[in-house]
Amino acid sequence: MYVYRSAGSLWQAGFLFAAAMLLAFLLPDVGLRLLAGLFALPPLIWGSYELARRRSGLLLEEDALTLCQPLRLRSRRVPYAQIIGLAAWPQAASASLGVAYAEPRPPFEGEPDPRPPRVHVIATLPLANFPAALADLRGRIEQHHPSDPIVPWLSEDELRHRLRAQRFRRAALGTAAFLSTPLLVIVTVRLSVLLLRMLAALLPR
Repeated sequence: MYVYRSAGSLWQAGFLFAAAMLLAFLLPDVGLRLLAGLFALPPLIWGSYELARRRSGLLLEEDALTLCQPLRLRSRRVPYAQIIGLAAWPQAASASLGVAYAEPRPPFEGEPDPRPPRVHVIATLPLANFPAALADLRGRIEQHHPSDPIVPWLSEDELRHRLRAQRFRRAALGTAAFLSTPLLVIVTVRLSVLLLRMLAALLPR
């Protein structure tokens, strides 16, 4: 397995967490203790993510690659024969791997779907040994790639364009979800109050 490159030392997160928890126990005021406890959350979350990241990576099996992501419960498995694009991502860092693959559509009522396969793009986290992983994966794809593929091979520029578009869509959805949070809270509170009033009206007095 090609593991992900570490994002930093766990000692820093451990030191910040220990300092925040120590202040939470020593400060005399309850409000200050709560504030110190809140400061302990970021290093705790980052340390947990870093531990999960170090246990994940890119696994190259005999006939398929398996991508293990820290925040995903299920790994993603892609046969080498379905891969139609490979590039360093982003181009400047050349530490993450961008992969495009064609997923055949499932048959409908026993008949094959005449539409072309769906094209998906994925990107790994930065890999610790990126050049070796890229060369190893290219060699495996050359052995298993069909001579007459249904979907043509994507160029590196086209694959990076798809990855940029995917990143933009995810950022837009995340921003929209963040901006709509106050509205959702207001609607939830009003619906809760309305429900409580309805229940109170139904109860015998």
